[in-house]
Amino acid sequence: MKRRRRISDLPPRQALRVDERLSQLQAQASNASEHIISLIAIFVLQTIILPLLFLWLFGKFLKALVFRSRYFKE
Repeated sequence: MKRRRRISDLPPRQALRVDERLSQLQAQASNASEHIISLIAIFVLQTIILPLLFLWLFGKFLKALVFRSRYFKE
């Protein structure tokens, strides 16, 4: 059976490369999580907040039209 190699078993140069690679992967994971949070915020804005805002504005517009039509009939 083949024995797994550990970082401490590697020559110093290769161990350094593994540490560099690990820090690169951690930075990429951090960037990915920030990107995911940004996408979630955009999704919530587009699917919940903006439609509710437009419905509210549309309701205000309709109320203004109804009020204006009643005001000019009298």
